[in-house]
Amino acid sequence: MSKLFIFGHGYTTKNLTKIISEDFSEIFVTSREPSRINDKFVNHVIKYEDSGEFLLSKKDEITHILCSVPPDENGDPVYESFKNEIKDLCSLKWIGYLSATSVYGDHNGEFVDENSELKANTNRGLNRILAEKQWDEFCKKQNIILKTFRIAGIYGKGRNIYDRIKKENYKLVLKDNQYFSRIHIEDLICCLKESLKRIDQSEIFNLADDMPSNIQDVVEYICKKVNIKLPESINYEQLENEMSKSFYNDNKKVLNKHIKQKYNLKLKYPSFKEGYDEIIDK
Repeated sequence: MSKLFIFGHGYTTKNLTKIISEDFSEIFVTSREPSRINDKFVNHVIKYEDSGEFLLSKKDEITHILCSVPPDENGDPVYESFKNEIKDLCSLKWIGYLSATSVYGDHNGEFVDENSELKANTNRGLNRILAEKQWDEFCKKQNIILKTFRIAGIYGKGRNIYDRIKKENYKLVLKDNQYFSRIHIEDLICCLKESLKRIDQSEIFNLADDMPSNIQDVVEYICKKVNIKLPESINYEQLENEMSKSFYNDNKKVLNKHIKQKYNLKLKYPSFKEGYDEIIDK
């Protein structure tokens, strides 16, 4: 049976392991602090620095690798540190890389699909592009299926604007005609599950819901639903933190048609309205 090795066990992969445990006889994950990982669906937690040695000990068993470690200026740290060990895995058939829609950069509020120009000019976007390129070249050379997932803003239980508004830990940034795309964690992991089951061809997928929107629309919807006043607001031009400001430099609407058509998927939360209805009602 298939065995999955996950580099970096964060919000997305902790939700993912809950729904794929029957698809894999063993699931291995890495962490820089293994003692802090409490996941009953994981068979082994490996210290990140020991990943190379562990991979080679399972070189005839591991069939899938999923990379969810953020990139840096050198690209994907996993690729840089462990590409030689990964190259020697005899049974490896599938690599998944969790990228982000930041690779597209600014498209002036227009729609982007998987074939759109990559116009990133922020460090996080440029780092993602480099990491994608590294894995693309590696997998072509090694004849391994590569699935690249360009993920929009993730939200869900434990990670959402509603919780921050309740804690009075949210300030609404106002910028006209600024669009963001997002995806509910449940839809995200369902998309990943479908791809993990298929050893077919290398592809790039946008993972986003059906309704790109202005962040103000989301906040107003939440506040109206729970009958609370809008949080304090600030104009985009007033932001002093350059990293925070950079999130508003990219303006685009992300199309998700490819993965929905490929796997015949219907999103449970096609817009932020269904998503926040579920979060608030629970």
